[in-house]
Amino acid sequence: MREEFRLLKEEWEEKANIWKEEKTHLENRITKLEKNLGRQEKEKKKLNIVIKGLDDVNKEKRETVQKWIEEKLEIQTKIEQVFTVGKDKNKQAVIVKMHNWEAKKEIMQQKKRLYGTKVYIENDLTLKERATQIKLKEIAGKLKEEGKRVKIGYKKLIINNVIHI
Repeated sequence: MREEFRLLKEEWEEKANIWKEEKTHLENRITKLEKNLGRQEKEKKKLNIVIKGLDDVNKEKRETVQKWIEEKLEIQTKIEQVFTVGKDKNKQAVIVKMHNWEAKKEIMQQKKRLYGTKVYIENDLTLKERATQIKLKEIAGKLKEEGKRVKIGYKKLIINNVIHI
């Protein structure tokens, strides 16, 4: 009888080890797939910008945004695609897919011309990147209340001209 229990115990331990190995293998595979998905999502958003606070984006979105960029940022550029996100008509953001990286870079450099307006241009971020930026904005707000000069960059804070990553 003891021998049977010992054999059963060994058999269960062997199965448990096999399950642990399978679990580890599956966890590693899931991690790898999540990283690939994140890279794909980031690549998909690479040429996109998000414009918040833009009024009167009608059915002719592409032409409206193209004209706005030409007038406000004084840039001649080509836009691939434009679509709006958000349910509230007054607070919709506009996602703009640019023709190439240089066009996006030029817009991001010229967005400083919007200072003092209620229109903001940002990179189109993944959910994970957006969560990181939101945390940085919260920290920046607290630091500004303490009287420090704070700028927010991509995954970094610049506090009194010192970069913190």
